[in-house]
Parts: sequence; structure tokens; C-alpha cells
Amino acid sequence: MEYMEKNNKKRKGYSYPKGNTPWNKGIPHTEETKAKIKEKRKKQIFTKETREKLSKARKGKKPWNTGKKLPIWIRIKMGLSHRGKTYNVEHKQPINRRIRTSIEYKEWRMRVFIRDNFVCQCCGKVGGKLNAHHIKSFSDYPELRFIDDNGITLCEECHKKTDDYLKKRFHLL
Repeated sequence: MEYMEKNNKKRKGYSYPKGNTPWNKGIPHTEETKAKIKEKRKKQIFTKETREKLSKARKGKKPWNTGKKLPIWIRIKMGLSHRGKTYNVEHKQPINRRIRTSIEYKEWRMRVFIRDNFVCQCCGKVGGKLNAHHIKSFSDYPELRFIDDNGITLCEECHKKTDDYLKKRFHLL
């Protein structure tokens, strides 16, 4: 009860006598206060055995989030927040890469997949690794890049068999 009254006095605007505030430098602690501080520190200081026990308990333990992924909606949000920022001017992305990583391109891709029911239009394979292939070249016809009729769903194997697969990368044509 006495403790509560002391704290209440502090809260209600109780002021210490002039020059006797405990945080003032130069005012020595009383012997009673010094004894209390010593007792408290004795409890806080770890002995050698205690420190060894703690270090053994911590060894081999991984942080709680090791190997865990953030939920997909957080990862998407983080990706969107970083989109368009260039941290180093010398390493800007080429325009084609910026377009292919844009939301508009991803929506076009999904519209093509949905229109074709996620089925390869060449071999009829359902699902798996699918590619949205531009019928008229992405680089040669920039005005047709996001037109649904210019896209076709192909599986990865069928996409590799197309005439213009990687033609720009290896300068085949």
C-alpha cells in the first residue's frame, strides 16, 4: 500500500524537495538505497555456470522464421512497391524486360491462358509449364503486344519448336 501511495504522489504532481531529485548528478545515494541496488545486481549477474547453460540451450537453434516464406499477397505487394525504381542508373532494365515484367503483360498472359483453358494449343497438354506465345513477334509488332488474338498458349516443349524461339538472343535470323 505504501508503495502505491508513493507512486501516486509522483503521478499527481508530487515534487521532490529542491535539489533532491534522484536523477540529479552529484547527490549521493543513501546507504539503504546502495544496499538495494547491490542486491538487485547480484540477482542480475549471471554466474559462469548460468552463462554456459544459456549458450548450450541456444546452440543449434535456428530463428523461428528460417525457411518460412512470406504470404503471397505480401510478396506481391512488396514487388509492386519496388517496381519502376532504379537504384543504380547504369543498370537500368531494357525496355523489353520492363514490359515483360509489367502488370499489363502479366494480365495479357493470364487472359490468353484463360481463353485457351490452360491447354497447349499444339499438343493438347493440360497444365504444366505453359508459355503465352506471341503469334506476331513481340519485338517486331509493338502495337500487338497486348492484343489477346496475338497470343496462343503453348507448353514449354512446343514453344521451343516455334520458328522464332530465341531468334533475337542467338541472332539466327
